[in-house]
Amino acid sequence: MENPKSILDLQTKDNEIQTAKNRLNEIDDQLSDESSVSDASKIDEAIKLQFQNLSSKIRKLEGDNLSLLSQQKSVTTKIYGGAISSEKELAALQEELSSLESKIEGLEDSLLSAMVDYDRYEEGVKKSADNLSSVLEKRKTQLESITKEKGKLEQDIIDLQVNREKLQIEIPSTVYTTYERLRKSKDGLAVSVMRGERCSACNISVPNKIAQAIGTPDNISFCNSCQRILITDD
Repeated sequence: MENPKSILDLQTKDNEIQTAKNRLNEIDDQLSDESSVSDASKIDEAIKLQFQNLSSKIRKLEGDNLSLLSQQKSVTTKIYGGAISSEKELAALQEELSSLESKIEGLEDSLLSAMVDYDRYEEGVKKSADNLSSVLEKRKTQLESITKEKGKLEQDIIDLQVNREKLQIEIPSTVYTTYERLRKSKDGLAVSVMRGERCSACNISVPNKIAQAIGTPDNISFCNSCQRILITDD
């Protein structure tokens, strides 16, 4: 090859292109991943629903309590109103009053417990709303950032491809075909630079006969161990 370093530059460009494409794939995944917002929304909706159910329960308990208090007042009025005509009627009213008082006591205990839960859920609703707002803001910032990054990467890839094509022209077609085959089979590392007497890719010593032929005109040398294309670092 007229300029052996061209194939190393080509490999560098290919690696840069692949790195950019990998990052684009990550960005596409991030753009489609709404799990953080979805999770925060589900939690917020669940807490709000529990809070609404609890609010409805409290309203019902308060309504039931008012009804029982009204009944209690009515029975008390009858007992002490002087309109009772028999001991049997008095006993029945006293029994009813006792039952109402027991129900009121139980209901007020339930109402007190519900009010404690109400305070707890009210704080939870605020926290979940704040959390959802924070998640949405972070997602908005992330989308703006990675969308901008995506646009830059797409332009970078176009520029890198242009430079790659210029480098490819400098490489003989047979060498380029070999390079492409090795790049696919060697995880993107088709070309290795000699470091002293060793291949920098596999760190195995290269025989003198191969080392001396590296970089000579119309010659392409390969590592005797990993089979990568060898070039010198000068």
